[in-house]
Amino acid sequence: MVRLLDGSIREAEFHWYEAAGIGKREFKTKRYMDIYNIMNEHQFAICIDNRGYEVSLEIRKLYEVLLDADADAEKHGQIRVIDESREDYLYPATAFTCISLPENVIERVISAHT
Repeated sequence: MVRLLDGSIREAEFHWYEAAGIGKREFKTKRYMDIYNIMNEHQFAICIDNRGYEVSLEIRKLYEVLLDADADAEKHGQIRVIDESREDYLYPATAFTCISLPENVIERVISAHT
């Protein structure tokens, strides 16, 4: 159970990481357990602020955004992206700027990750 910034309490899955040789730890929200349903649409964002997530996010890097059926993520100012671990996690939406890409570019980006 976790208390969010607005005071609400949710059941959530968290992961933590420690960078080798650095010792810095990160706690990341993987998902809210009560609602989780990812749609198959593709959206992308560029990271503009990685403070607190230096191991997981790179400034000026393109990330795939997973559009979430979890309306609470947006309500709490969060966005779900596939990070450096190649897994999807919730991050502050303010850390990203969403961008539009042409369909042919989206296809090339998606195929590059496989």
